Amino acid sequence: MSRPIPSVATPPAAATDQHARDGDQRGDDAVDLGRRLWWWLPPIAVTVAVQLWLAAKDTVASIDGMAYLEAGEHLFAGDGFVRQGRPETHFPPVGPVALGLLEKVTGSELAAVRIFDVASIVTVVALLD
Repeated sequence: MSRPIPSVATPPAAATDQHARDGDQRGDDAVDLGRRLWWWLPPIAVTVAVQLWLAAKDTVASIDGMAYLEAGEHLFAGDGFVRQGRPETHFPPVGPVALGLLEKVTGSELAAVRIFDVASIVTVVALLD
């Protein structure tokens, strides 16, 4: 009995079975990712909503935030990285630089803090996944 000669266009049965298994695996991964996203969606939505609500209020919730803002104001006013007349050595410069820049752009301390708060929480939530 003679065997048919395999052609290049049709892969052997073992390869076809392997691709089918790989396809099923990729499908399962997509389903798992979808389930994970639905699990995290409510906490993410609540977190973002609370942050937006807090940012819309007319108060600043943090003493540290005021220290960042003061150091950033002094930096962009040309006084250097200082707070209360002394060099700032307690806080790293990323927050103060961002707040000082936002204040320069918006012209408002409150707007700068609101934008920084929302941007920072959105960044943290995005990094969770």
